[in-house]
Amino acid sequence: EEQTSAVFGAGIVEPLLKMLRDNLPEGREVAAGALRNLAAGSEEEAEAIFQAGAVGPLIQVLAAGTMEGQEAAAMALGNLADASEERSAAIYLEGVLPHLVRLLKEGSPDGQEAEIGR
Repeated sequence: EEQTSAVFGAGIVEPLLKMLRDNLPEGREVAAGALRNLAAGSEEEAEAIFQAGAVGPLIQVLAAGTMEGQEAAAMALGNLADASEERSAAIYLEGVLPHLVRLLKEGSPDGQEAEIGR
């Protein structure tokens, strides 16, 4: 957790959000995975990522990224929603549900297991 805080404190969120918005599938996948890990670090980090505007770009990756990117985005959104009814509601209102249902139907067994475990 200390390492995550140090990386987070170095200002990594904005460049990761830029990568999510780019049209390079591999970059979007890497960025979603990094945000997944950072959002799992602490409540403060998850809130900061949420406040930075990560939900929309993560949903875009969930909707149209690589399979690995979609799974990472789903887990990142799950980490953002954890322990916060406000963030959960905001993510739901952004339209995440149909994309999660599709991922559960079409995703890899590992991705399906990760989402069911939430």
